[in-house]
Amino acid sequence: MRDSLVQALNKVGARKRERVALRWRDSRWTYGALLDAIAGTRNALAKRRCGPATRVALLIRNCPQYVAVFYGALDAGYAVVPLNTQERASTLARQIEHSGARLVIGDAQHPEWETLHAAIRHLDAEAIGLEITDAQDAPTKLPQALGDDGTVAAPSA
Repeated sequence: MRDSLVQALNKVGARKRERVALRWRDSRWTYGALLDAIAGTRNALAKRRCGPATRVALLIRNCPQYVAVFYGALDAGYAVVPLNTQERASTLARQIEHSGARLVIGDAQHPEWETLHAAIRHLDAEAIGLEITDAQDAPTKLPQALGDDGTVAAPSA
């Protein structure tokens, strides 16, 4: 059987933990930092006990945090629904509703975030706004922002 995307990334990362995996603005994320952020994201999301294949919508621009949340959600057993960061809140809200997403993770500084948050209140969907930054401690802050307390949840099968 072939490796999943998460398994393949883990294999590469295990061999190259100190090498740079992602560059964004002034920050550099090593494979080790990326894998730790993915594991922390997985732990935070797995503890939400939403069930396998729960849809999580991502409204995060192209940045390292997107990669960590995307792979962390996959590793927690979630189905990822990428959203176009150029869309208006009304369109995003329809996409979230039609996708059946129960969790929306987005950039709290996105110009449509507050409007979108208000537009999906009637849905059974939780919204988590993240601070997207290029600070060097961003990989460690991401799981904390999602609610990871450092205890480990098992990866999905």
